Amino acid sequence: MQQQLVSVSSKRRLAQSSSSTNFTVKLPHAVTDVKKVMLREVLMPNTLYNIRSGVNAKIDFNDGVNKTATLTPGNYSMSALMSHVLTQLNAVSSGFTAVTYSSTSLKVTITRSSNFNLLWASGANTAQSTAEILGFSATDLSAASTYTGDKAAGFFQPLSLFLAVDELGSPLTNTYGLLSTFKIPVTVGAEGLQVMADSQWYPQVVAALGKNIAQLTCRVFFENGEVVSLNGADWEMLLEVE
Repeated sequence: MQQQLVSVSSKRRLAQSSSSTNFTVKLPHAVTDVKKVMLREVLMPNTLYNIRSGVNAKIDFNDGVNKTATLTPGNYSMSALMSHVLTQLNAVSSGFTAVTYSSTSLKVTITRSSNFNLLWASGANTAQSTAEILGFSATDLSAASTYTGDKAAGFFQPLSLFLAVDELGSPLTNTYGLLSTFKIPVTVGAEGLQVMADSQWYPQVVAALGKNIAQLTCRVFFENGEVVSLNGADWEMLLEVE
């Protein structure tokens, strides 16, 4: 077959699709005898939340009694996140005086007027802990009034998204053992438009082995398999088909 360019927009997804990142689109004309498909371009707004319910919105601690602070899902700047963490800690306790981020060490410090314990390992919500984004390891910390993360805050996660297109196969394996068709680097901050063009990155090509393709079933997910939410935003990709 001759080389063709196919522009795919999540706006054109079928009604039964779950969302703009978990959808099926029907092609206006079936593409026949496809030998290979290359991802040429992705245009995707970064409307990801860096605090997500059920993922990283919980801080378990003990101020004499085990308690949990719950963060509101959203996309926070670092300063806004520090302020929100302080507010939510004091909403269920008292005496927290500061949550700060150092632009020099890139670490977060949480301070209270008296001793408390951070229950990153043994708390009731460790699977939903805010530890990673705040730069703390999954280890309990006790008997102090101030704690500083042991590593740089993970505020700029995720570094990449993964795109699975059922009709094209899944040649890419990540370190969670999950399969995908393509990898999409996250190259801009919140509210930016990330543009991935094949001229900027390594070629992403899959062999189709003579397939006839009438639709594309697409799913965008984080490294751990969680389906990405763009919070209602749509995106596009350009495929080169031969």
